[in-house]
Amino acid sequence: MTGGLHQIAQITLINLRSLPHRLGTSLVIVVGIAGVVGVLVSVLAMAEGFQHTLASTGRPGRVIMLRAGSDAPPIRTSIGSPAWPPGPSRRTQAGSRP
Repeated sequence: MTGGLHQIAQITLINLRSLPHRLGTSLVIVVGIAGVVGVLVSVLAMAEGFQHTLASTGRPGRVIMLRAGSDAPPIRTSIGSPAWPPGPSRRTQAGSRP
């Protein structure tokens, strides 16, 4: 067991002694990894803030209605009035679906 630990220590020392010869490469790797971590943290922070914003805004009586089969807006909202049950201003035309 001590032979294995001695070998690990010797390999570690060799790598640390050769570090000045690989300084440029090592710095590029360290800066690259730091940049990736920074971008990841910022994206996760933005996602968390967006989820918090969505969770803390809006009212239970407000509705966002999309047209049938749409992936994206145009969006129409019912602002300032309850969305359900439909009132006289929200009745559909005869024969159409709500």
